[in-house]
Amino acid sequence: MIRRKLKSTLFLIKALRHAAVWIPIRKWQHFLRLAQNRQKRLGSLPRFRGSKGINDMIAFSAIFYHDADMSPYTDKLKVRDFIAKTIGTRFLSEISQIADRVEDLDLEKAVGCFIKTNHDSGGHFQLKDISQQEEAKEKIRKHMRNKDYGRQKGEYMYHSIIPKVYVERPFLARADQSTLKVWRIFFHYGKNILIQVNECSSMPDLTHIYSPSFAPITRYYSHNRGDALIESEKLLPITSHITEEGLRQMIALGEKCTADFHFCRFDAFDTTEGIKFSELTFMPISGCFNEELSEILGREMMQHAPNFFKIP
Repeated sequence: MIRRKLKSTLFLIKALRHAAVWIPIRKWQHFLRLAQNRQKRLGSLPRFRGSKGINDMIAFSAIFYHDADMSPYTDKLKVRDFIAKTIGTRFLSEISQIADRVEDLDLEKAVGCFIKTNHDSGGHFQLKDISQQEEAKEKIRKHMRNKDYGRQKGEYMYHSIIPKVYVERPFLARADQSTLKVWRIFFHYGKNILIQVNECSSMPDLTHIYSPSFAPITRYYSHNRGDALIESEKLLPITSHITEEGLRQMIALGEKCTADFHFCRFDAFDTTEGIKFSELTFMPISGCFNEELSEILGREMMQHAPNFFKIP
């Protein structure tokens, strides 16, 4: 026990020095968890002075701006109240059931829908047929057991969420699109600093990146392909995914919903029913994009938020 505490203390000292800015003592435990997760996944540590990578931007915002109870915005159920007040209920999905346990859901009525958890990342299962119910229960139970998701990886804005499970009706892609794509637009106090669109219906998950002026930057496979950059393929114009009018409407909605946040990603779908809100994300990929990609995305974002690393 003493040896473990000593090891943790020495690691914290190393991480604090590498950050290159003063971090208040009350935030040290939070920073320790965040730095440990980064070290484990990437073999690197956060740095807040002279950095231009998105990983450091995410970590800085989490430590200095989003370390309080953010559950009204991070809880996938509670945030619906905020969205309804900010932009209106017509942008919300249809939820038919909410429960404390997956066993309390009527899964026969959930066929064709998504079963989701409200408190963590990756807690979802599309129940296409009732024969999948045991598989669905097993996956959702696993996520529901993870009751303190936020503390484990330094994502403290998630740690006050009471786990729930719910059933959500899926959306359909517009007729001119072969797949339903998820738009993930990054904001700094309501100012668009990066646009991301994912081909979410197929694996691997192909991700396209654009500047706020809609210029293509790069594209890569996310998560299961290690965020590998694709440099040889032709970059697609942003209007191949959405009409310019639709994109401008989505950005305007995101501006309203993120106006009070130092760093926030507004996620939404462009569907047959119009734009539909997905979630607000404050720590995408836990701030662990691969290092090369982190620099590419961060350089673009810093052009539009040059004072991002200003300590409050």
